[in-house]
Amino acid sequence: DIVNGAYLESDALSLSGNGAKHLGAGELGFVLTRDPALIHHVDNVSLTSSSRCGARIFSPNSKGYNYRPNVFSAAIANHRLKQLDRQLKKRRRNARFLWQEIGHLSGLLPLFDPADHQQSMLNLPLRLEPEKLGFVPGPTARDFIIKLLQAEGVPVAVWLTKPVFEYLPDICGQWSRTDFPNAMKILNTMFYVSEIAPPNDVEVMKLYAAAFQKVWAALPNLASKIPEIVSVA
Repeated sequence: DIVNGAYLESDALSLSGNGAKHLGAGELGFVLTRDPALIHHVDNVSLTSSSRCGARIFSPNSKGYNYRPNVFSAAIANHRLKQLDRQLKKRRRNARFLWQEIGHLSGLLPLFDPADHQQSMLNLPLRLEPEKLGFVPGPTARDFIIKLLQAEGVPVAVWLTKPVFEYLPDICGQWSRTDFPNAMKILNTMFYVSEIAPPNDVEVMKLYAAAFQKVWAALPNLASKIPEIVSVA
């Protein structure tokens, strides 16, 4: 893999074609590699009655997910691939404009590098500093603000709310949240703005920005009505 002229040390690149992604095509996945052994392994998982060269085989050891992806998803992805660069350019423009409009708001930080204009920008990832808004630490203030933004029509949501190891039953008891204070700080304060892809454009981003500004202007009055989220000076 090459990024900005630099080689990345990796044997393979995997990409998702899920409907929400840049190359959304229903349900789809890509594995890109030059490693013959890895290619054989992927074929063994995805095919059960044929080989890459077209020979008819029946392997009892293969998983055989023959219909995932399917030919229709593959055709859609192939068609959309021609417009991918244009789509990414519009995503970047929308994200850059929106951050320019809301980046001055107190207690709001980017979870991306605003100076990097080559990011693919699936969503606009953000996080809050509750204390700068006069709120207590933790997710309560974030969740409160998200509800306000959603009420104004902004497509905001939270991705993860707990560390990944807590989803894994075999190892979840080996660690504690207190072992990962930085991760918990991110999980308790992060959220994202979705729907920054075309056909949405700068005009839509202006509406998102206006909603952010409206919510931030109202926060002092609204927060005073919910004392459990307000910090004591």
